[in-house]
Amino acid sequence: MNGKKNILLLTTGGTIASVLGGEGLEPQRSAVMERELNQLRTYYHITVEDVMCLDSSNMQPEQWQTIARHVFERKNAFDGIVISHGTDTMAYSASAVTFMLPNIDVPVVFTGSQLPLADILSDGPDNLRTAFAMAASGTPGVFLAFDRKVMLGCRAVKVRASGFSAFESINARYAGKVSNQGLVLDPQVLPEAKGEPAFLPDISQNVFLLKLTPGLNPKVFDMLAAMGYKGIVVEAFGLGGINVLQKGLSGIQRAIEDGISVVVTTQCLYDSSDLNVYQVGNKLLQLGVIQGRDMTSEAAMTKLMWAIGQGLSQKEIADLFMQNLAGEITLPGEREVPMGKFEAEAKEKWGKTPAYAEYEEKTKDYSREKQTALAGGLDAIMAEFALCRELSPESKEAQDLVAKLQAHITENYYTCTPPILAGLGQMYVADGRFKQNIDRHGEGTAQFICDAILIYCEQ
Repeated sequence: MNGKKNILLLTTGGTIASVLGGEGLEPQRSAVMERELNQLRTYYHITVEDVMCLDSSNMQPEQWQTIARHVFERKNAFDGIVISHGTDTMAYSASAVTFMLPNIDVPVVFTGSQLPLADILSDGPDNLRTAFAMAASGTPGVFLAFDRKVMLGCRAVKVRASGFSAFESINARYAGKVSNQGLVLDPQVLPEAKGEPAFLPDISQNVFLLKLTPGLNPKVFDMLAAMGYKGIVVEAFGLGGINVLQKGLSGIQRAIEDGISVVVTTQCLYDSSDLNVYQVGNKLLQLGVIQGRDMTSEAAMTKLMWAIGQGLSQKEIADLFMQNLAGEITLPGEREVPMGKFEAEAKEKWGKTPAYAEYEEKTKDYSREKQTALAGGLDAIMAEFALCRELSPESKEAQDLVAKLQAHITENYYTCTPPILAGLGQMYVADGRFKQNIDRHGEGTAQFICDAILIYCEQ
């Protein structure tokens, strides 16, 4: 069959390739995956290489390097690469490989399963199909595919021990989802290459992840320094709170003075740490700690391990954490939630208009939830506009849809944006009935529509 993509499958073990042994599930090599792979061969040319055979709990940084090396050495011969992996540490591996392979120019997709492929009810076949589809998409980057969703490898976190929706994309939209339209990618989430592909595998294992608890002995920082650790990721409380009454700051200060890079992130799964909000956070900044912001603990750990492994100084590491290398962090001034499809199109079309400047001013301080609702809501409304324009104005379906749009517009009156204005202008021109319905909302809305038509007609 012509047009088949060439996909490399690198197997590393994990539940997906496990069978029941005398002491429980035991990872096996790719032979146990042949039934599913034969089905996939209908759509892809598949080459399989068994890299290792491990329960992912036994995965170490040396194995991350091995995986990254295989990817880099084989990438030019394939359209995409799938890596089967155990779920327990897959988020760590995906994050680490992201940093070891900057600007990777092929899709690299981690996947696994919660039930072995040998189980008739396994989620493995579905996850493999999603991973192979992403690997064949031609979209470069390191991703994790699970439960019909694709996320950046550096944003993935395992959130369920046994449920099939085991992974979530934390503080970032999914890079892709499977729907009745196939695999639909979100271009606003996809990583952008910033140079030539490179293989930078050096990594330091002398990084410790410390979760704060009330009553934690601050001498733990002295102990970590004595043990030779070069980096510490601190999961602090809330926005980045640390106990300052029990000499916690003195331990951190000594660690930093000893040349240890200290990154502070939050124990909360969602949202960002922000050390500028509270007094305790500002004290930490004065000491020289690095803000982890909205990074996952997995990404913060592996980025710090990689940065130290590259031989960077303490200041260079701090500067590196102020760079978004592959979508792993939201920096000050960046939107926490990427624009929706129509928002992005609108910025391109109307970005220099006064109306768009007003919109940016209105929405710049929106919470993550409000940004997400706005982006998704705009896309939904514009899809409704497109459908309404195709319907006969006299049909009940068109009337119902116009009524639905009225409710949307009224609900969002004070946060409506140029994209909506432009869409209203299109609808106004296309459907006289829509004009009559809108006019019933009164003078304010009528002016709103006049502005819409003005913006629409100026383009």
